[in-house]
Amino acid sequence: MRYGALFDHDGTLVDSESVHFELWCNVAARHGFAISDEIYQHALVGVPTLDNAIYLVETYKLPIEPAALAAEKEAAAQAYLRDHAFPLLPGAIEALRSFADAGVAVAIVTGASRAVLDATIRAYDLSGLLSATVTQDDVEHGKPDPEPYQRAMRLLDLSPVQCVAFEDSVAGSRSAAAAGVATCAIPQPPFEHGRFAHATFIAGSMIEAAAWAAARFGLDYNMPR
Repeated sequence: MRYGALFDHDGTLVDSESVHFELWCNVAARHGFAISDEIYQHALVGVPTLDNAIYLVETYKLPIEPAALAAEKEAAAQAYLRDHAFPLLPGAIEALRSFADAGVAVAIVTGASRAVLDATIRAYDLSGLLSATVTQDDVEHGKPDPEPYQRAMRLLDLSPVQCVAFEDSVAGSRSAAAAGVATCAIPQPPFEHGRFAHATFIAGSMIEAAAWAAARFGLDYNMPR
C-alpha cells in the first residue's frame, strides 16, 4: 500500500510562530490595539492569515476590511523573509528525508501563503523531497476546515487511511481529523491535552511523531536521531 506523510509548516516544520506573533503585534500596534499571547495561541495559531484578520477585525471592532489587514501582515512577512528564513525545528528535515527515501509521498499542508512556503522550500532545498504542497492560496476554506487536507490527498491520489498528518495547532489537527486523517499532534508547550482530544496521537517531538507514523505505515527502519 502507498502512504502519505502530510506535514503542517508553521510550528511543525519551522520555528515561525514567535515571528508571526511579533509581526501581528506590530500590525496591531499600528491600528491601536494589542494582541495577547493567550489570544494568539488560542485563536490565531494554525489559522490562515485572512481568517486571522477576520477574527481580529470582528473582535476588536476595527474600521478596516479584513483583506486589507491581512495584506499588511503578508507584506510584513515578505519583508522578513527577504532577509531571513524561518529556522527548521529539530527533526524536521530528517523526517521529511526519511519518509521520502522510504517511498512515502510527502506533502506540506499549510495555512501560510504560497510565498511563505516557497521561501522555506528554497532556503532548505526541499523541493526534491515533496510530492505535493497546499497553501492558503490553493483552497477556499482554510484550517480548521478539512479542505486543505482533502486537496492534498487528491493531489497525491491517496485516501485518508493511507495518510498521517503532523500538526502543532488545534486548528490544524482539527482540519486533518475532519478530513479523516490519522493525526499526530506535536503541540508546543504549554498546552491543554483536552484541546487535542481529536488527535490520534500526541507526541513530544518530531522524532517521536515520525517514529509513531513509521510504525503505523509498517516501515522497517528507524528515524534518524
